[in-house]
Amino acid sequence: APLPHCPTAEPPGAEAEAGAEAGTAPHLSPNLCSTMCGPGAPGRQAEARKMAGKALEVTDGNFHDVIMNADVPALVDFWAVWCGPCRVVAPIVEELAEEYAGRAVIGKMDVDQNKQVATQLGIQAIPTLLLVKGGQIADRIVGVVDKNSLRARLDALL
Repeated sequence: APLPHCPTAEPPGAEAEAGAEAGTAPHLSPNLCSTMCGPGAPGRQAEARKMAGKALEVTDGNFHDVIMNADVPALVDFWAVWCGPCRVVAPIVEELAEEYAGRAVIGKMDVDQNKQVATQLGIQAIPTLLLVKGGQIADRIVGVVDKNSLRARLDALL
């Protein structure tokens, strides 16, 4: 449930109507909430869409179809708008999406919008990049990685 100060908070009593228990954990930390939900949030949300440019937008709903069941190797970048290191990796992932079109699936999953898969896979830090082949996680990279290193790991799966 959103924090009481959060502009996206439901009207009082909405949690009870939705069946939520009182005292549940906040949806974001207070500082992150003010950053992501406060004034200017629509601009940050538009920025999030822009950061997922040429790479496929991967969600909790399509992760298994798009990534795990891909006929070719797949790379998925777990990221968030507020993450500085993710901004370093983002252009690299976008370039690889162009370079590997038709040979590999390249996707990005916003962990703020898609928590289920990230939690199931134990994603505890971002950026985290997973390389998948044949429905199995073949490699996991946590943190910033240069394009040549990422390309080499992807080429090893082709």
